[in-house]
Amino acid sequence: MQLKPRTAGWAALMVTGLFLAGALGFWAFDFNQRRALASSQTSQRAIAAGYALTRQIHSVFADLAWLSQQQRLPDRQLASGADRAVIESVWQLYLEQHPYLDQIRYLDSRGLELIRVHRRDGEIVAVPPAQLQDKSGRYYVRDAAQLSPGQIYLSPLDLNVENGVIERPLKPVMRFILRLAPSAAGEGAGMLVLNVDADYLLHPLIESAHSGQALLLADAGGRLLLDESGLPYWRKGQDVPTAQLSASLLERLPQQDLYTQVQGNTFSTRLRVVPRNTALNMPSATAPVYAPYMPWFLIARADVPLLPKPQSLLQLLWSALLMVALLSLCVLLVRRSLQLERSLRKTDEYRQEAQSRADENAAMVAQIGEGILLFDEEQRLVRANDSARRMLKVRSSLDSDRSSVHLLLPELCRFGHLQSGASELLLETEPPRLLHAHASHLMLGSRLHHLVVLSEYGPLSSRDGQLVQLAQVLDASDEMILLLKGDARVAFINRTARSALACEGDEGGVLLSSLGLQLDEDIEELMRRLGHDGALIEGSGERQAGAHSQVVRYQLSRISHCGGQMHYLLQVRDVSRQADSNGELQRLGERDLLRVLSSRVQLARDFEDWMRRHSSLALLVLDIDRLRMINNSLGYRAGDSAIRQFSRRLADAAPGALVARLSADSFVLVCEGDETRVFDLIENVRQAMSVPMVLGGKQIKVSFSVGVAYWPEHAPQFEALLQAAQVALNTGRGMRGQVAVFEPGLAQDSRELLALEEYLKQAIEEERFELYFQPLVDAERGRIEQFEALMRLRDEDGQPIPPDRFIPVLEESGWILMLEPWLLRTAIAAASTLARRMDGGTCVAINVCGRELIEPGFVERLVSMLAEYRCEPGWISLEVTERQFLEHPDAIIEVLNALRELGVRVAVDDFGTGYSSLAYIKRLPVEYLKIDREFIRELPASESDQAIVRSVGRMAEGLGMRVIAEGVETVEQMDWLLEHRITLYQGYLFARPAPLETWLSDDALAQVLKPMRAEVVQQWGS
Repeated sequence: MQLKPRTAGWAALMVTGLFLAGALGFWAFDFNQRRALASSQTSQRAIAAGYALTRQIHSVFADLAWLSQQQRLPDRQLASGADRAVIESVWQLYLEQHPYLDQIRYLDSRGLELIRVHRRDGEIVAVPPAQLQDKSGRYYVRDAAQLSPGQIYLSPLDLNVENGVIERPLKPVMRFILRLAPSAAGEGAGMLVLNVDADYLLHPLIESAHSGQALLLADAGGRLLLDESGLPYWRKGQDVPTAQLSASLLERLPQQDLYTQVQGNTFSTRLRVVPRNTALNMPSATAPVYAPYMPWFLIARADVPLLPKPQSLLQLLWSALLMVALLSLCVLLVRRSLQLERSLRKTDEYRQEAQSRADENAAMVAQIGEGILLFDEEQRLVRANDSARRMLKVRSSLDSDRSSVHLLLPELCRFGHLQSGASELLLETEPPRLLHAHASHLMLGSRLHHLVVLSEYGPLSSRDGQLVQLAQVLDASDEMILLLKGDARVAFINRTARSALACEGDEGGVLLSSLGLQLDEDIEELMRRLGHDGALIEGSGERQAGAHSQVVRYQLSRISHCGGQMHYLLQVRDVSRQADSNGELQRLGERDLLRVLSSRVQLARDFEDWMRRHSSLALLVLDIDRLRMINNSLGYRAGDSAIRQFSRRLADAAPGALVARLSADSFVLVCEGDETRVFDLIENVRQAMSVPMVLGGKQIKVSFSVGVAYWPEHAPQFEALLQAAQVALNTGRGMRGQVAVFEPGLAQDSRELLALEEYLKQAIEEERFELYFQPLVDAERGRIEQFEALMRLRDEDGQPIPPDRFIPVLEESGWILMLEPWLLRTAIAAASTLARRMDGGTCVAINVCGRELIEPGFVERLVSMLAEYRCEPGWISLEVTERQFLEHPDAIIEVLNALRELGVRVAVDDFGTGYSSLAYIKRLPVEYLKIDREFIRELPASESDQAIVRSVGRMAEGLGMRVIAEGVETVEQMDWLLEHRITLYQGYLFARPAPLETWLSDDALAQVLKPMRAEVVQQWGS
């Protein structure tokens, strides 16, 4: 293949023309895109600035509304001076908290000043009555006097004038005037005037100058309040604006709030800013805001360069690359044609060489000593060498017969298909011959093939033939058969065991424990118990099959010494394979596979026999303590081993009693009903369990709890008696190793608990739970510090259910996790409302379950809820009980650190009721420690409680934490706590929990602080 120079030249010319056309089109498209983007960004800048400016104005509207509603100025008797002093003190405090306000004035209907508080020389002072001025001649007073009560007047943005002279240094202000309604006595309506610092109103626009995005601001008369420099005229020392803006832009399209003008590559966007306020509840017919000097006009400008520098550099780079590519294209075409011709020649050479190699390989395979058989994917013979024909003594026309592997080698097809791997074949000849066969699967081309390699061991003696036949018989057995040496190493393993235990080869010499077969007792201990040849031990165990385990039964027998070493025969069978037999199913129902104890079915039959032979019986339910912890820490195998050893020791410690396994960690024991004998029997079992068990390579001492019921005193039948003992066990589970005897009242408690659980399920489905809030007061500052969110629930009759009844049930059952999302959402929404409602803000304390804290994604879900309800992180406090913290200390500390970094407050609830380690306490990133009410109830009479509370207070002070006292109900308790510098209280002395609507009332909040007497607060302050 050849490329002509003329063709290459035309190709280069065409590509160059296409490149130039594409570059021009790309520039035109890019310029239009950048121009549209610049126009959109300019409009967005103007809109964002207008929104920020409107937000500043609306914040002042909120100040006006709050001041007018709080003070009720027309109804006060200002002449007495008492009300004047109160209003002046409130206004002074308000100016301190709102630095952007310069003056607050109250004018009567004639324009005379009645009250005035302003800033002078960095101080906030109230003007004495003698220095108050007459403002009736001011233009803004005359304009505001024409408004209806409830309307707001906005003055133009100008410089403050005092006694007819512009105040120096220049102080630009804008006056917000609220026309007040007449007083109850019928007097004329007055005015509430706020002088607002113009720098505060225009702060967003002035700040934009620092980012290079200055905005122009013009008033309705076309005067520039902010020019191209981004600075207002008063910061330049000018009394009035000197630069004027063309009025044509302001007067064009006056009905449109947003207008964009495009001239070439220059943009100018104008936005009309008109203040609106719908929060004053005015009738729709009356405009709530009167602004004769509004609107203001925000003007943003931008230019789009015709050829930006980065764009030109990119175009030059692409041009150079394309020109180089054009020159390389002709060279590559020529080289490719030459390479293709050489490749064709090489292909012919490789084909000839491959055929030669194939002929050589076929000749070598035909002459090799091992037999080679090749079968296709349907297991039909494809090829066989001479050695294979000789070994199998078949005719030479074997290839044409297409015989299958089932006819030639039936021993390799045990399960209907060819099995890969090594095996031995015994040929029934005279003398017999032994062949070694190795089958494998391989892909030839795209199809599956099977390769069998045969090796001949040679002729066998009659004894060797018998051994081979014996090995084949053992391999054909469905049971796992293993021959063990005295050191528990494997000497022989049959085919079934190799397949079940996933052994690669014979596994000779490996330990039994490495094969995934776990017996109920140690194998070496079992061997020691076989004292003579022929001795037999039966038992149970489990076999690990992938991610699952299967129960097996075994027989271990001692055979004899062989070559100076003891040998043992281990026969194992999978119990699940025998479950199809009705007799085996019956035995499985009556026997426990882990320790072959009688099950509850068999025990019930035996109990009926004992009832006929004894006058009184005792039924004991024994429960292994902390079995779940053993499973979680050491594994389920260790847990099963603990069950087996416990059942064996239990049977040995109570030889004359009936013993059965009730559930995973519970056992039943029936003996004569003499009370002394019953407790002696319990002591014997306790002594038997005092010896530590070896579990997972560690020595663990296992304890148990007991529930006792007597027949016929507590129940006349077995099932009822078993239930009574179980009820006694459940009521005594507060401490490990406890013995509890059934009492008649326990059954009623259990029924009530069951009824409560059923009602809780229904309450969760129907969302019947409510959230109440109880305030927490701070004596140091005399205010409400926070609220605690508490769950409440009512029964079917509407009566409240005590929290100490249903909350433990929710926590123990895990249902509390189902309520956590609802609890967090409701509490966060309430926190957002309360924090904005109360002066100085507040927060809501939320009790969180420890398991919920360590759930993956908890922090992300919490942040999402905070953003959804616009709640600041500092407005909530998460409380974790001391007991929950101790269950997962490291994981919870990690989550709490993440929450503290977000700004969320953290507290430890019920402090002192657990067993906290000080090493963990000092690591806690908490802000509060809540002392449980148990230590507050008997204060100040109890000296022990005094010592505990003082110790906690000193410890918390040293760790930088604050202490909260729960359950404060008397003034004496509050006085004692205050004397010892504990200032945060929560209890019925101040308020009971109530719905959220209650705490939106000023009267309710004032009632909370009543117990905080003034002398008490003064005592702390001194």
